[in-house]
Amino acid sequence: MPGTSKENGPAYRQSEAIAMIKTTEGIPVVLGHEGEKCVEAARTQGLASITWVGSSSDGESCTHWDKLRP
Repeated sequence: MPGTSKENGPAYRQSEAIAMIKTTEGIPVVLGHEGEKCVEAARTQGLASITWVGSSSDGESCTHWDKLRP
């Protein structure tokens, strides 16, 4: 499916995380989670959080942090 791979698609809740870090005073922090449920739990606490499509066990997740640049 187009746009859903780690290479092509944005991280889950990426736009929201970018919006949150743009309004943060001081040093912005984005949490990278394993799975959407973890992201949703963090959101209930007002934390900017993302996850990527697929599994982090493939080792590619850490190479895609540049997509979070506003």
